[in-house]
Amino acid sequence: MERLGLTSVQRSAVLALQQLVRSGYPSLPKHKFSCSADIARIYADRLGGLVHEVMLGIALNGRNEFMAELEVARGGRHGAALTVADALRPVIRTGASAFVLVHNHPGGDPMPSPEDIALTTAMKRAADLVSIPLVDHIIIGGRGGGFSSMLDLCIIQ
Repeated sequence: MERLGLTSVQRSAVLALQQLVRSGYPSLPKHKFSCSADIARIYADRLGGLVHEVMLGIALNGRNEFMAELEVARGGRHGAALTVADALRPVIRTGASAFVLVHNHPGGDPMPSPEDIALTTAMKRAADLVSIPLVDHIIIGGRGGGFSSMLDLCIIQ
């Protein structure tokens, strides 16, 4: 930071901002995800209290270990607009071997809507074409509403 020529006040502000970002987005565990509950446990606190929908792509390596978290859509209280290309493009860029979609339903009901199922089905087909499998799509219910897994519900296989 010294090479940037920042004043001491500016340096303090940058360091404080770095600390805020670190505390707001804790580092995610580098362990292998073995079931939908592993991912739901991590994202329930982060997405469950939001009043708007957020869709994340979780990039996984060949051993189903976390590689990257990618925000692929952000919407309002009743949905987020997303195309298959919008979600798949950043996953491909990470070099992921597979990925999981995670999003929230602020209203509390974690069951997939018809739109969620249609998007997931299209995403699964496209992901299979580029050999980066969609492992699961997990929906976090707001306000402690639990979660649902499209893999567990046999919507995707």
